[in-house]
Amino acid sequence: DLDVVISGLDVVIVELERRGDVDESSLTELRLARGSFIQARANLADGVSGDQAFNAGDDQLRLLQADDPRFAACWRF
Repeated sequence: DLDVVISGLDVVIVELERRGDVDESSLTELRLARGSFIQARANLADGVSGDQAFNAGDDQLRLLQADDPRFAACWRF
């Protein structure tokens, strides 16, 4: 469910910003992923495929995992 993914990313982003122990590039990657999932949700609501936007978000989170080992177990379906 994209709403759950987006909501979860909202919580994670806010908490990581509050804690201040994650660099800005990691936060940017999370924000970009969140934006892609928002676009996928909007596309689906408009009756358009959300695959491209969803895959972009998924790819962004996988890059984050590769770049920052603290996120290694965060994105699994």
